Amino acid sequence: MARILIVDDEERIRDSLEMILGYEKHETAQASRGESALELLRSQPFDLVLLDVKLPGKDGLEVLHEIQGLESPPPVSFTSSSTKSNGCERSSSSADSP
Repeated sequence: MARILIVDDEERIRDSLEMILGYEKHETAQASRGESALELLRSQPFDLVLLDVKLPGKDGLEVLHEIQGLESPPPVSFTSSSTKSNGCERSSSSADSP
């Protein structure tokens, strides 16, 4: 079982991911803003972060940069919904890479 932090400003996306991951017996936490995600990451360990690129306040790239500065940064997978293509673009990044 992994501890996964879901960071997305859209509640329905966070809830859907939490439901799917819950079926697989993963423990999840949610954050709707980059700042609140960083607070959670500083206070408790996570095995993975699912991070939306477009967030209010600090965007996903700014959050990734701060995650990389943590003592034990977890891997990060980016998500971004695109209304133009009506699809979902995904890319992964290890928080350990420069």
